[in-house]
Order: sequence, then C-alpha cells, then structure tokens
Amino acid sequence: MKLIHKLLSLGFIVLLVSLAACEEQRILFEGPAFVRFTDTTLTFKESYGLPVEIKLHIVGKPINKSVKFNFALIALRLNTPMF
Repeated sequence: MKLIHKLLSLGFIVLLVSLAACEEQRILFEGPAFVRFTDTTLTFKESYGLPVEIKLHIVGKPINKSVKFNFALIALRLNTPMF
C-alpha cells in the first residue's frame, strides 16, 4: 500500500512539474504580406460570359494605402471523360 501511495505521489509531482514547465510561446507575424482568396470554394466554367469578382484577403500587418496585385490564371485539363 505504501508503494502505491509513493508511486501516485511521485506521478502527481511529475505531472505538476511538467504542467508548470510548459510556457506559452507567442508567435507574431513578422514576414512579408501575402494574399489569399477569401472564398476558396468558388468555381466557374470557362463558358461563363460575365466578369467574375474574386475577393482577396491581405494577410499581414495593416496598411493604409492602395495595393495592386498581379496574378495569372492557368487552366489545366484533367484526364476526365467529358459528358
């Protein structure tokens, strides 16, 4: 019985020390800003004849000036049968 009590006490002490040793690490963004698509679920067919509005989200530090983005769309043909 004393052995079980000693093991439980030792386990409790190890648990407390391990929890006290955990330190919160704050990770702050310091790199260059980048752009991501706000809605990643949009799909349009090539035959869609109207302009498509694509919303972008700037990921980075806040800025108070206009930003110009250049990007290219690349169409890939998948090896799937056409119906």
